[in-house]
Amino acid sequence: MCRRVDSLAAFLFISSLCISSQNAQIIPPDLSIDYNLVHSWAQGFGLELRNIGEQITRRKEVQNSFRGAHVELRNGKQLVQEIVSNLRYMMKTKVAALKKIVEAAESIVSNLTSHDPPLNHTFYSSKGDQDLRPLDYPTAIIPNMTLTKDPYFDNKLVNTQYSSIHVPTDVFDWSNNTLRAIWWSEKLDKTFIKNFEQDLTLSWQYFGSASGIMRHYPAMQWDADPVDLYDCRTRAWYIEAAVSPKDMVIIVDMSGSMTGTGVEVARQIVYNILDTLGNNDFVNVFTMINNTIFDVVTCFSDTLIQANLANVRELKLGLDALKPHGIANFPKALIKSFDILQRFRNNTLEGAGCNQAIMLISDGIYDNHYDIFKSYNLQNLSNIPVRVFTYSIGIEEDDMREEIWIACANQGYFVRLINVAEARKQVLQYVPVMSRPLALYGDDHPVSWTQVYANMIDPKMTDYLWEEKQHKDQMNLIKTYRQNKILFKTRKEREKRRSKTLKEHADQYGEAKPYMLMTSVSMPVFNKTKNDTLSWNLLGVAGVDVPIDDIKRLMMPHQLGVNGYAFIITNNGYVLIHPDFRPVFQGILKPGYNTVDMLEVELMDDDTGPRQFHDDIIHFRNEILNQENGSVWMQVKYHYDNMTRVSRIRRQYYWTEIPGTVFSLVVALPEPYGLKRIKVKTDEEFHYWTHSKSTNLMQFFKNPRFQIHPEWLYCRDYNITFSSPKEHLLYFLEKMNQQKQKWKWPNKSHDSNFVHCDKNLMKALICDARNTAWFYQDINNTIEGKIKIDQLIYKYGITLAFMATHSGLTRWIQFLHIQSTDSNYLHSQDFGEKYPRSIDEIWYKRAVEQHVVDPQSYVYSVDLDAGEIIDEKGPVPFVLASHAIFRTEDQLAAPIAVVGYQFHHSSLHSLFHNITSVCENDEDCTTCKSDELECYVLDNNAYILVTKSPKNTGKFFGELEPKIMQYLLDERVYKKVHIPDYQAVCFEEEDTPNRAPSFLTPLIYFGDTLKYIITYILWICQQFSLIASETAYSYIYFEENESDPIEKDEEITTRAPRRRKKKLTDKEKDKIEEELLLKWATITIYSASPCDHEVWLYQLQENPNKLDAYKKRASCESRPFVVQPIPASNLIMVIINNNCNMNDVAPILAKPTPVSHNDSLACIRMKTKGLDRKPLPSCRRHHPNEVQIKACGRGSNFSRIEIIHLLCSLLVTALVKISMS
Repeated sequence: MCRRVDSLAAFLFISSLCISSQNAQIIPPDLSIDYNLVHSWAQGFGLELRNIGEQITRRKEVQNSFRGAHVELRNGKQLVQEIVSNLRYMMKTKVAALKKIVEAAESIVSNLTSHDPPLNHTFYSSKGDQDLRPLDYPTAIIPNMTLTKDPYFDNKLVNTQYSSIHVPTDVFDWSNNTLRAIWWSEKLDKTFIKNFEQDLTLSWQYFGSASGIMRHYPAMQWDADPVDLYDCRTRAWYIEAAVSPKDMVIIVDMSGSMTGTGVEVARQIVYNILDTLGNNDFVNVFTMINNTIFDVVTCFSDTLIQANLANVRELKLGLDALKPHGIANFPKALIKSFDILQRFRNNTLEGAGCNQAIMLISDGIYDNHYDIFKSYNLQNLSNIPVRVFTYSIGIEEDDMREEIWIACANQGYFVRLINVAEARKQVLQYVPVMSRPLALYGDDHPVSWTQVYANMIDPKMTDYLWEEKQHKDQMNLIKTYRQNKILFKTRKEREKRRSKTLKEHADQYGEAKPYMLMTSVSMPVFNKTKNDTLSWNLLGVAGVDVPIDDIKRLMMPHQLGVNGYAFIITNNGYVLIHPDFRPVFQGILKPGYNTVDMLEVELMDDDTGPRQFHDDIIHFRNEILNQENGSVWMQVKYHYDNMTRVSRIRRQYYWTEIPGTVFSLVVALPEPYGLKRIKVKTDEEFHYWTHSKSTNLMQFFKNPRFQIHPEWLYCRDYNITFSSPKEHLLYFLEKMNQQKQKWKWPNKSHDSNFVHCDKNLMKALICDARNTAWFYQDINNTIEGKIKIDQLIYKYGITLAFMATHSGLTRWIQFLHIQSTDSNYLHSQDFGEKYPRSIDEIWYKRAVEQHVVDPQSYVYSVDLDAGEIIDEKGPVPFVLASHAIFRTEDQLAAPIAVVGYQFHHSSLHSLFHNITSVCENDEDCTTCKSDELECYVLDNNAYILVTKSPKNTGKFFGELEPKIMQYLLDERVYKKVHIPDYQAVCFEEEDTPNRAPSFLTPLIYFGDTLKYIITYILWICQQFSLIASETAYSYIYFEENESDPIEKDEEITTRAPRRRKKKLTDKEKDKIEEELLLKWATITIYSASPCDHEVWLYQLQENPNKLDAYKKRASCESRPFVVQPIPASNLIMVIINNNCNMNDVAPILAKPTPVSHNDSLACIRMKTKGLDRKPLPSCRRHHPNEVQIKACGRGSNFSRIEIIHLLCSLLVTALVKISMS
């Protein structure tokens, strides 16, 4: 009994202990964060950082260096006129050179005594591919021509003493027409060379013949890797000069009789027609099936759409999906086409407003449609509104009278095609026909300026190059797999590869350096020979290239100032030049890269969704298109730093037309500092202290640690080639030193010696260099009080200090003793190479913007991948600190320089740790050393600069702490800003290895060509009874073999494969290896297409002292954190109590995601209403004498020699490329 009592007592005692223990856990401890302590941490951290910056950058000394500078108000209207004046002068010189080429070409042809070249004529071939030639024809020769790299021609190998000939792949260069054009155009070399001698700023000059050959100057070796698709007759500069703008309807017969060869030939005809259209043309494609007329693209129904790259791509994709069936209904298709064209003809605000045409593609038209044509088109035979071109497909010699009559009666052209190899040649027959009015007017040579484009690159290469890139990625992945299979399969490596792929897809930025972006000016060339049957014909088009970089240099970027810029748009509202124009993605041109509207890069600061453009911005765009002078203030938002940061600003816009072109110039200046600038010294002031005998300009630049803005035009001597802009500058400084008082600034553009100087920019640069020459002195000797700061440099790992000025000058000093102890140190030369662009560097722009918020503050930044580098034990990441210096005079303040320094991120982390580990007055408290607190330093865009875990450096705060990030948004610490990206590329997973449509991949195109050439050979052989007709028929319907889909990545398991007991044969081992390879090392193949992205970015709100959020204390019930601004910086400190229970919420991301539209991007863009465009001023669609021209078409007329050449060249090309694949 006693034992039971003792046991019961023990049980009750233990139970009471458990209950009391449980009750003790229920009582909450003191979870509040000491607000005053956090406030003192933030104050101490900010003041310490500012103290370091003040001493290292010598901010006061730099500011005092510019005490003599004066500030003046900027006149925006005058500035835009000055830029236009520069551009107009340059463009007039290009047009003058072009006119000389046109006059020379027409004169040469008019004075020819014979149109036939001598039998022994030779020429320089740009492709140099002369292996396959008929034996009874002379071979082109290339004597020992020396080709040298020329920086004025994109560093290509050229020879400026000659021109050379490019012949398209499908054009036989020894046919009579081709040889004739090559022969007489050789005399243009004298004009080319003379033009270049008179203006060394000229870029490529060329003449494109109607036969397809292009003579270009200077001579160069053509880049035909992987295949040469270039044909000058399909380029914008040729088409827009040869033919006035046109509205076009393409009718495609998709009846059952087109099955097989017919439908493929028809597709290639349409593809080639579409390739000849440009931004000033309007088009649609219809197909006939039974009693229904289908639009190839549904959303383009009953209208014409602009023939830009994006819309043409959409039409091609739509046509590629159609399959032939049913019967054709020509009357219904013709009536619909005429109705649409008449509607556009009656409304001058729609369409091209000039030529109109119907392209009719079929394998046979058997009914008479005279009544339709009489009703719509033949009421006035002297002025037929719509030309009709007919393309008849088929081997059989059927009755083609209807097709011929339609073309001839409607001032069109008829051609008959047998196979796909003829498509481009026969399609291009329509160009000389539509150019007849221009040729008959004779003396009218309209000048055409093109939209921006990538020189010598065919847009159809985009899909092919993307596919090739993925093939290379696949090969590299297999190589990595075979090097170390065990490591390859680990979870960490798999995650790393997945992360890399996601990062590549998300990074929508790319340098345009692989491509030379151009605009071209061109004019038609006519045959003016009297009493010649060719008197109404187009000889070709002459053109001159104008590199976009050359235009940018003349837009006076130094005058626009920091965060100011200028841009140019075309008559269609498309961007020619803009700082946010991004045509390249992962080294490849984006699909539809040159159809970026102004609305898609100038973003109003409103809360509208994607593609919901505000009426104000639409009105602004339309005012610019009307080429009227004007100005307007507008609140806008913009992204930068690879779309990871955002800023909202008020800008003043000024605009005006560029006379003689289809372009308009717009200048954007930021408020409040954009309308003030540093006044340039007068010539008298400048000469007073620079041209004295005791002054040596070279002494201001004697230290090699400086850079000048590489994209600005200071002084340039076009007679001499220099290795760098800095070397070019030193050459001119030496000349100024030698000439002293005799020195004279060159003329506005260039003098007779081809020397150009921007006088104001050079004066500003030399003044800045003189004022800051002391910057390289010992830092201890220039700081007030002779403060010894060696310990400061060592303590914080400071590697260098720098400064940059408004004139583009950047100086820096490095601390050598740091380099000797750190193998990962960023060498001083690397700083100048990495950051040479002064006011255009991100740290310069951010410092100036931050000055508006807080004039005393520094901007601190770290690379956003710093955490990954730390985690992988890579190079030591750095923190970059920058501070803007403004010059103030008479209440006018203008940015004049930015100073800064660079130091180890680990030093910033240590400083933060030391400060946040201390309690006030030695009292007991919870600090950041404790696990109870999570401590962060965030920048003004909510990226992490400091945290306990260094591997999280650079990450977006919302990813790690979404709940607290939402608090910061609700309390208006940060503002959430919506940024759409209308130039994005999206990825769709494909099912087969051969993903691109046949029309998009050049090698597949040549594969198809090869198959149909074989078909043609067999048909020819059949005519001579060489083989049985059944065999030929079977080849006519030859289909493309589809390879099996690549197996997709499966969920990876770490389970070891079961071992076999029996010994495996080599064949079985190879099979297992192949299965493992497919499982572990097969990438998912994607196709790239244009799309919209959107991203939410975040910006720290201004006026922290007025924000209640910084005054609130923490409590688990309502607010488990304290946030404090860090003084004199762009940073805030966030301290979170980990003991507070917070519900899990989804991470908040700051990464772009695709916008989900209900339709294709081309269809969505078409729905935007109210967008004006300005028609081209020149229109020649009719001439009364054209009725006398009876030539209206013929059938396929390949000569035997052309067939042999085409078969051999395409056969070898296709086989070689297929074997390489």
